[in-house]
Amino acid sequence: MRPTVEIAALLLLVAAPAMGGAGVSLRWFSCFPDTASRWNRSFACDTNVGAERVVGSFQIGQIMPEVTGNEIVVDLHTGRPWSGSSTPLPEWWRFRNAGSCRASALAVALIQNPELEPCPDWSAGQAVGGIGAYVVGIAGPGTARIIMASAVPQASAAFLTPDVEYFSFTLIIRHDKTVGTEACAGCEVPMTLILNSVNVTTPVPAEHRRYSGPVNGTDSNYVVWSPTPVPTRRSTWGAVKSLYH
Repeated sequence: MRPTVEIAALLLLVAAPAMGGAGVSLRWFSCFPDTASRWNRSFACDTNVGAERVVGSFQIGQIMPEVTGNEIVVDLHTGRPWSGSSTPLPEWWRFRNAGSCRASALAVALIQNPELEPCPDWSAGQAVGGIGAYVVGIAGPGTARIIMASAVPQASAAFLTPDVEYFSFTLIIRHDKTVGTEACAGCEVPMTLILNSVNVTTPVPAEHRRYSGPVNGTDSNYVVWSPTPVPTRRSTWGAVKSLYH
């Protein structure tokens, strides 16, 4: 399913090409440089206990001496976007909004856990913020968008360099209501999560820098949820990106 012209134009604004030598990464369990991180997550959908962790990181293209925030966009798509098909967003993947089956099952951590995420924390453990919105149907019935932000006081602005991949956030997807009488259907539906962009902000709006696209190879900016067998084919970032333009 391809988005309408209006939605495509909106997505173009938040999916600008990555700046040279820079971009974003998304992985299960840990940030991309960690060997414990994974592109694919296969869950048996058989328990209400525990949670999944999706870690986002970024690398900038030039020195930024006064960084005070991140504005983050993550897109979700049922199935595999490059396959050209999409089923409606399952109830298991509906969060936050009133009436959603798993309204409280999605959270975000904005401070790095050094035991789990070895990428340096851009905020040095001072960031505050959260999830601002969970928008269902942003590019069709099988899609959703997570909009998040983090910030530090201007007095604690960070000096960031282009040779480091920085921790930005950890999405926490709890297993609540997976099984039992109150279970929400759709845990078994394959999904793709794409780190659309990280806008690295400063006190001066003209000096903000928005990064998107994979910084580590062609697929580092998205992950797949595969309760069914792992797909044998990965798509390039160009194939995924074309769906949102």
